[in-house]
Amino acid sequence: MFQAVVSTYHLKIKFPTKGGIGEVRCDQREARRCYNLSIKCSDPDKAGKRKVGEQGGEIEKIKKMKPERIEPIEGHKEIELFLGRVGTTTRTWSQMSPDLETLTIDFLRTNSDMFTWSPSDFQGIDPEIIVHRLNVDPQSKPVK
Repeated sequence: MFQAVVSTYHLKIKFPTKGGIGEVRCDQREARRCYNLSIKCSDPDKAGKRKVGEQGGEIEKIKKMKPERIEPIEGHKEIELFLGRVGTTTRTWSQMSPDLETLTIDFLRTNSDMFTWSPSDFQGIDPEIIVHRLNVDPQSKPVK
């Protein structure tokens, strides 16, 4: 680990060495020269005076980019966990092999007691813990 501390305001870098604290110092003229070299500007009068968006059209490229959206996996299959009980379904991938699908359905049905479908399924849990309440001042008027 280098553990260097950089201060651009003071144009210094301090870092630990075996013999104590090492220090790299610079002056503003040298810093400007290094900066000009780093941006490879042929005209020193224009160095450091770029306008916003003067980066070869980078801003326009970014504006034209469309954000990628995550699409749902195609081919869902509804599975009824409790046969004959409406509303107790979950989804699985329809492209599973028949063996894997059978194993998955058996696993879900075997562990169906872990699913909750209504507040009455939360037996033994204090409603204060499981009930969601918005942190809203009761005196406030609702706004559409």
